[in-house]
Amino acid sequence: MRRHALALATAIALSCTGVAHAADPVAGSFASSIAQKISFDIDFFGTLTGAVSAAATPLSGFKISSVTVNGVLLSDLVPGDSYFAEFTFDVAPGTMTIDIKGTSIKGGMYTGAFAVTPVPEPATVGMALAGLALVGGVAAVRRRRG
Repeated sequence: MRRHALALATAIALSCTGVAHAADPVAGSFASSIAQKISFDIDFFGTLTGAVSAAATPLSGFKISSVTVNGVLLSDLVPGDSYFAEFTFDVAPGTMTIDIKGTSIKGGMYTGAFAVTPVPEPATVGMALAGLALVGGVAAVRRRRG
């Protein structure tokens, strides 16, 4: 009987530590010789990270004039012979946009990449703690009886 109770308590505890909302990360990359707006949708809270870069000389390349992420102009864009901007934002469900503006010189290109990783929901953390407490309680009872 005790073994069955312990097995049942363990099964319940393990099921309580499951993920409430398993969201897959969203990622992508891009390269272009024209200004463009990249848009994508997410259905979870997360962290958006990414970077955009280009090289330009007087004879060729891509001169980035601005990079805007979700309506926020990136102020750390470093102009000159090479252009680089990186970003990190906490984001909510909805449409994300990365807007790159600039001028191509003789077919020059820019490249970039982004990723959105989900953050754990509060319910997930609560369920994990409840599961650990249940396992600890079963172990304490077993130790007292043992």
